[in-house]
Amino acid sequence: MTLLVESIQAWIDQMAIDKSLSNWTVRNYGLQSVRALIDLSELLNRTYPKVTRSMVKLPNATSTVKSLGELDSIGTNGVDGLKREKVALSIISGIAEQEFYRLHGLFVTGMQIINEATSTTPDCSSRAQLAECLRFEQRCWQTLGMSQFDQRAPELIEAAGLSELTLKPDVMAQMSNAGFWIAAGGVPPSGGPV
Repeated sequence: MTLLVESIQAWIDQMAIDKSLSNWTVRNYGLQSVRALIDLSELLNRTYPKVTRSMVKLPNATSTVKSLGELDSIGTNGVDGLKREKVALSIISGIAEQEFYRLHGLFVTGMQIINEATSTTPDCSSRAQLAECLRFEQRCWQTLGMSQFDQRAPELIEAAGLSELTLKPDVMAQMSNAGFWIAAGGVPPSGGPV
């Protein structure tokens, strides 16, 4: 067993001990981690060690929580009964609402960038490059039914004759830098949506 798999196993075991997480949550986190390692181990021309699902032991997820109020991690300590359920629901609703508005803000910003006239920004600016990337992403979904970042996409993009529309590798590399997104106006320095 590789050191990486042993580390993932130790992380899963530690989460299973933590009573603030349900077995379903721990199992899901573990499965996602193992799937990522399996995907990495199956990449061509890479030297990642071979990983299989059987290399990691996941907890059984037979126990269920009947309500939000039963969760220890939700911040309802000291409150009992129906009031505890109401407090838990209020907390979860607030978190869901915040996430909705955050994602909506990102969507609105993305649509503004996509819909800008291409002549309003210099072609080499971060904003123009982001707009080009977003437009191509939209086109890939419309044409191919998948993201340009999907592992299967490069072949399909080439077969559809769309290769000339893909961004240059150096531009794609810049997109992993927060400064690129701030310069493009996609995310302000605070890290929240515009």
